[in-house]
Amino acid sequence: MSARRSPTPLSLPRSVVVTFDLDFGDILALGVLDKPSVIIFRLADERAGSVNQRLSAVLTERLADLESGALILVEDTRYRVRKLPIGRT
Repeated sequence: MSARRSPTPLSLPRSVVVTFDLDFGDILALGVLDKPSVIIFRLADERAGSVNQRLSAVLTERLADLESGALILVEDTRYRVRKLPIGRT
């Protein structure tokens, strides 16, 4: 059994888009694709330090969701996770 390394902002899974563009969520809502995973930021403070801190928290807590396909909307005090494809069971 190999130990899993804690993720850092530089060790994203292969198929993850990190963006501030809300249109990616609209595209994924069509319910067709399960990849790539998307992390969308909606932060009051968009400076690199703030973004990296939130990204690190999301990667630590939701890496498995990102690897299997997810849309994660990151806000200042919370984040929401939707499994992909959206709208399909």
